[in-house]
Amino acid sequence: MTRALTIARSRVLVNGKVIEKSPKSRRSWRVLPLFEPVTGALAALQAVQMGELDAADAAYANSGYVAADELGKPLHPERYSDEFARLCRESGLPKIRLHDTRGTMNGILERARVAESLRAARLGHTVAVNKTSYMPKPKDLTPVSDAIGRLFAAAAS
Repeated sequence: MTRALTIARSRVLVNGKVIEKSPKSRRSWRVLPLFEPVTGALAALQAVQMGELDAADAAYANSGYVAADELGKPLHPERYSDEFARLCRESGLPKIRLHDTRGTMNGILERARVAESLRAARLGHTVAVNKTSYMPKPKDLTPVSDAIGRLFAAAAS
């Protein structure tokens, strides 16, 4: 049985107010196949939520969101960023914005030789937008400069 996540709504914070809306483009709406260990973690989360539903009974909101609080209400958008920052801090990873993980994933998939069109589709972009959105930053180019420097040093000796 293939399990998938449907991206059909977005919840964002704009000027301190939570806005819920449809994805910004037709490409942003998508169905993403899931994989272990994600499916296992989601099954465990669902079991916890069923316990919360039983405990809260009529007070449970059952919003339909995967990430919800103990009463079934969707999480505040800032909670994702706060939790991501906490996890980065605890694991000793550099602080980046949660949104920047899209670029990280694009780079990982590129190094795994996943086709550009598939990477773009996974991230909800066209190939052109994917190319311009996830261009390397100057600090990412340091290994290139180091490699060229070694080539010149070897040629000079």
